[in-house]
This record gives sequence, structure tokens and C-alpha cells, in this order.
Amino acid sequence: MKVLVLPSHFPTDDFPTRYIFVKEQVESICDSEISQDVFYLENRSILSKTRKKNKFEHIHFFKNNNVNIIFKRNTNIIPSRFFIGAIIWSFISFLHLRKYVKNHGLPDIIHVHSLENAGILALILNKIYKIPYIITEHSPFRGNKKLSKTKKLIYRKILKDSSSILPVSKYLKNYIMNSLDYRNENFEIIPNLVDTDFFESNETISNFQEIRFVAICNLNDDKRVDRLINAFNLSLKKNPNLHLDIGGAGVRMEELKSLVSQLNINKQVTFHGLVQKNKIKELLTQSHCLLLSSDSETFGIVLIESMSMGIPVISTKSGGPIEIVNSSNGILSDRTVEDFSMSINQFIDNINKYDSSLIRNFVLNNYSKAVVSKKIINVYKQAMSLKK
Repeated sequence: MKVLVLPSHFPTDDFPTRYIFVKEQVESICDSEISQDVFYLENRSILSKTRKKNKFEHIHFFKNNNVNIIFKRNTNIIPSRFFIGAIIWSFISFLHLRKYVKNHGLPDIIHVHSLENAGILALILNKIYKIPYIITEHSPFRGNKKLSKTKKLIYRKILKDSSSILPVSKYLKNYIMNSLDYRNENFEIIPNLVDTDFFESNETISNFQEIRFVAICNLNDDKRVDRLINAFNLSLKKNPNLHLDIGGAGVRMEELKSLVSQLNINKQVTFHGLVQKNKIKELLTQSHCLLLSSDSETFGIVLIESMSMGIPVISTKSGGPIEIVNSSNGILSDRTVEDFSMSINQFIDNINKYDSSLIRNFVLNNYSKAVVSKKIINVYKQAMSLKK
């Protein structure tokens, strides 16, 4: 079986951690009967400073963990975050994929990652070549405004003609259905996965004298790290022997640093800036508990990375985390400073009740590569059987 993977976004040399979960899911599907090719057209603005440093005119072929990646950089006038830009992106991608089909033959199935952009492209390929496609959806649609009638019509058509829709959480499924007034039941929840071999059991934290918390996320508005810091400050007044590490970068970095200074807790809070996989593991290894204070999360990959190491979590009730966090692996908090601080205090009071082996086994049984990839392969086989 030959699978063509069409991601709307994919890691690049310049942005190696962007949508890394898409790359990791693709690499997890190791089956002797399945070969995978990834095609990704990366848009760069005509004003981009990196545009002239890269050869935009060539298609690049390379192999990564038994996955063939076909990569092309494109100069865009209208960014693909705008609907007309997404149409243009899909059309240009289609022109390149015609050459791919000529040289490599037709795939048996297409696997789309994120409906916007790549979903439009999959629909075009389906109508011309009659190739079935499935969609893994990772996040809400762009922007907070109501979708236009045209977008709704096209997105519903993309969903209706797909073999399966695979949102990463029930929360995201409900969002898609409500946003598009879409009621067909060709959904199957398949979560994100975690590399449980890399995020292995944590054995060193007992060496630390203070209770250490860690937050790992983009420092933007949705993540509400300001709420986390204020809650941590409240908990410090009751338990002064605490420390908070913050891994991540973003538009709110300087504001958050100023907040920490205003609260006079610079010695108790450390900012680490942008962190990649090895640093994330290092920070988790040094922590008793992971904190996530978002307003909205479709999933929360950092939660299962922490749990894979046997480390409990505290998360706001922000969508996807409600389906992951339970009383044996962490605490769910309301989205207020006071309740988040109470959850931190509750964790401190019950720190010895958490069984790291139990927490890790929960991840192994639900979010490991073996478990998730098996579900995806079964969806491929179902789509192929319908094709026949």
C-alpha cells in the first residue's frame, strides 16, 4: 500500500519544531506493507529575508526514517492563511504533484494533516485521480471569526468526500461539527502520540530539595502563562520552597518576565527560551509536576510527554486535556488564578500519592507509537477496502 501524506504544515530547517507531531506520526507508521511519501509545499513571503538564501526553484527529495519526503519552497504573494492564498497554494501543489504522479505513479491513499490548505488539495486529487483520502485534524480553523458561507461549503465538501476524519480529541470533533454544521459520522478519534522510548521514566527528581514545577509552551495569549505565574506566586506564599521553570518563546516573553520581576519572584522562576526535544526532556527530568494553563487546547502533547516520564500534571479544563488528565495522573483546574493555585497546593499536599509507573502505563496503553500507528493503519485498510 502506497500512502501520500499531504501536511498543511511540516518541520523545516528554519523551524525544526513546527508541527513536529505530524512528522513523528508519519515516522511511527512502520509496516512492511506500507510505503509513505510526504509532499510539502512551503510558502515563503516575497518579502522574506530567508527567501534569497534558499533555492526555491528546485524540488528536494530526501529520505528520513524510511519515509520519502518531497519538499518544495514557494514564494507567495498572498499568504496561505488567507482563503484565496490557500486556493493558490493548493493549485501550485497540484501542478508539482502531477510531475510526482508521472514519475512515481498514483498512491493508493492520501493522508491529509489539517483540512485547511491540504484538504483542498486532496479534494482536487480525489476528483481527478479517484484516490481516497483521510484527514487527521490537529487544531481549530484559523482565526476566531465566524467562517464564511463559501469556506463552510468547501470544508463540508472536503469532509463529506473523505473516507475518514480523525480529530485528535472529542473536543476537536465537536468543534468541527459545530463550526461547519456538519453531522455526518465518518469520525474516529485518534490522538497524538508520544515517543515513549525517548520520554522514558524519570528516576532523578528525588535528588532535588525543593518542589519543582515546569511549564513548556509557546508564550502567546492562548497559553495564559500570566495566569500560571500569578497562581504560582499565590502558592509561594503558602509554600516558599518552590521553583518554576518556563520553557518556550513567544510574543508575551518580555511581558511575562516583567510580571515575574513585579512580583519579586525572579529567584523562584527561570525562563529558558525556545526549547527543543532534548531540552524538554531535561526540564521534565528536573521536575515534580508539569503545569499547563491554556484557555483552549485541542489536545496537549506536552501532557503526555510528561506522563510518559511518570510525571503528574496540572492543567486547566481547556478542552482536550479533560480527556487526558484524571485523578491518578494529575489535577484539572478551573481557568482562574485562584483555582489554579489551589490545584498547585493540592498537588503539594498529595505529592506522594502519585504512582509514576501507573502514570507511564496510562500513556503506553493509549498514546504510544505502537498503539496510535496501529489505529491509523487500520483506517488505511478500511479506506482501501471501500475503494475496492
